[in-house]
Amino acid sequence: DIDSLYPSVYYKIGVMQFRLKLYNDALASLLKQREVTDDSRNETLLSQIYEGGGMKKEAAAARQKAAEFQNRP
Repeated sequence: DIDSLYPSVYYKIGVMQFRLKLYNDALASLLKQREVTDDSRNETLLSQIYEGGGMKKEAAAARQKAAEFQNRP
């Protein structure tokens, strides 16, 4: 199973899609990453995509979640 062999694979795919301006694809990859294992990097990039798409509420929620990850010991 690719998820267990490469735990951040969907994040890395999402980053590449984001750089290529494939925002819908990046969003799908990052949401898949959220299901596998989530972290502040994933949530930060999600917030940027949401913000760029005018999804202010979702962007704020992702920023909050990123902050929560960063504040964990």
